[in-house]
Amino acid sequence: AVEPGTGYFIHTYSGDGNPLPSFTGEPIEVSLASPEAVWEALNADSECCAEVPDFSSVGPARKSGEDNGAISVGIAPFAAYETKMYPLDMMKKVVEGLRAKGMKVFLFGGGAKEKAILQEWEGDGVTSMCGRLSGLKEELEFMSGLDLMIAMDSGNLHLASMMGVKTLSVWGATHPKAGFVPEESVVMEKDCPCRPCSIYGNKPCRYGDLHCLRMIEPEEIVDLVNSYQFTGLRACSPELVKKQ
Repeated sequence: AVEPGTGYFIHTYSGDGNPLPSFTGEPIEVSLASPEAVWEALNADSECCAEVPDFSSVGPARKSGEDNGAISVGIAPFAAYETKMYPLDMMKKVVEGLRAKGMKVFLFGGGAKEKAILQEWEGDGVTSMCGRLSGLKEELEFMSGLDLMIAMDSGNLHLASMMGVKTLSVWGATHPKAGFVPEESVVMEKDCPCRPCSIYGNKPCRYGDLHCLRMIEPEEIVDLVNSYQFTGLRACSPELVKKQ
């Protein structure tokens, strides 16, 4: 158990250098005598906080052999900034492509706007999880049963990786070498002379067309997912899927 006042520190970089070396290894344990002071000292664009439950009580969300062995893919298409989001019209084609290959697709998002978008994508084999999961613990439990999570440079990418789920991350304005990518994530990106255009993705696209993201064809993502070697397939809990 974590003692009160204890924190775990992950920095973007491990030290000085040219190029700057990315942080590696386990988080560094630090003492937080005054958590409020630490939080206030952070740059506003760097503030990130998550309540992490006791994982010892979180069981696998899926059981081997259910759902006829269909591969279950989570997709978290949203991010804090548009420059980090694969265009939604193209992501919808990814969803359709995965469904056409017989995969089960589960969509993740939050808020009324995102919920409305994902509900429009629902159909046979495609389920929006918005409003179906109660809190972070249940969301993590469900995620732990996915075969793969497709996500942007966003929190869902790290949550899925933390639960031991294979991840495919799609990158646009930001760059995985800045230190924000899980170590084993498969990266989908395109070389573009103008990227990265910011560390956090909070600057608008200088050309206004998100070219770095639109260079990635939906079929490329579908083909990459289809080439994954999945072992120990598990089927998502029907109780969580049916929950309204």
